[in-house]
Amino acid sequence: MREPDVIWEDEILFISNRHEDKDYNLKYFGSQTKSIDPEYLEYNVNSIEIRKNPSKYWNFLPREVREHLIPLITICGGESSGKSVMVDKLANVFNTSSAWEYGREYVFEKLGGDEDSLQYSDYEKIVFGHQTNVLYAARNANKFALIDTDYIATLAFCLTYEKRDNPIVREFVNNYRFDLTILLENNVKWVSDGLRSIGQEERRMNFQNLLKKLYAEYNIPYITVASNNYEKNDI
Repeated sequence: MREPDVIWEDEILFISNRHEDKDYNLKYFGSQTKSIDPEYLEYNVNSIEIRKNPSKYWNFLPREVREHLIPLITICGGESSGKSVMVDKLANVFNTSSAWEYGREYVFEKLGGDEDSLQYSDYEKIVFGHQTNVLYAARNANKFALIDTDYIATLAFCLTYEKRDNPIVREFVNNYRFDLTILLENNVKWVSDGLRSIGQEERRMNFQNLLKKLYAEYNIPYITVASNNYEKNDI
């Protein structure tokens, strides 16, 4: 919409290298269009190509722009499935940033390491904290960021422990989608680290099935990793 107090014909000059913009801006705004590098000699790339494949033209992007285009890859699964190991390995191999599972951090910092002290109201604090970690990882990533656990997992833990739904966590599931989800199967040995409580085989399988049910509910595709060895997980 044209601003009523602006004399577009005299005061506005559009800058664009796209030839079609010249006729468009003249027709609809009565304004001239100037090209500063019509042959792309200084920078042999244009915005259309960048939007199609940001990683290919990563070095042309200012850091402030990169965090909005960065692909986010989340690695998920139940307790002791090897998520943190895989995130650590991939982040080192690809020299990029990662966001660790905030739920564990929250239990250590706020609850003295006692997971049994978690209450229903804690889950919304966990998703807000996790989103902060995700944004930090995106801001400092090298072409993509690795995320340990997603909001589906937080919802699954809430449903498992609290036996009731959480609309705030579901809002995060709806509004913050990841570009790729990797789901690790619960087929490695469960290790107790003081924070885990779903160690029985039946409970582990029930939790894994709940994750898959929630992914189906939200139409979130995922890649499954079925290796039963922490150090040899292959996608």
